[in-house]
Amino acid sequence: MLVFYLRKKRENLFIEKMLGDIFEYPQEQVKELLSEEDCLIRYENRVLDNISEFCVELIVYIQNEKQLNDMQLDNNIMLGIKIANYIDEDVLTKYKENEPYQWLLLKDNHFFLVEEIDQDSYGISLEGERIEISDIDYDLNF
Repeated sequence: MLVFYLRKKRENLFIEKMLGDIFEYPQEQVKELLSEEDCLIRYENRVLDNISEFCVELIVYIQNEKQLNDMQLDNNIMLGIKIANYIDEDVLTKYKENEPYQWLLLKDNHFFLVEEIDQDSYGISLEGERIEISDIDYDLNF
């Protein structure tokens, strides 16, 4: 299970095409979590609130990691960067399990350590400071 936060909601058909393109599978192999059809990749695409900076949660479930076409997309950073490049938008993912208010902001093949603002909403809004952690050397553009 890989969890990402997006700034805006995309239609499920868009998510299915995006994940199919990223994983290099036919779109039919990507289905919403509650679908009864067989597939290799499942997802949840839900709006958390309408006030936060990152208000959409996208959860990706890989049914069988051995069927990933030899791609290293079984971790949140690599898949998150691919998603960010595909939608041309910042994406958040978890930094460490024991750091509930720290996130990785993935953008343009870079990632930044960011802090969440403490708020009473379900989505995530960020404080201003962004600490660049690394530069990704891989060609992740489409």
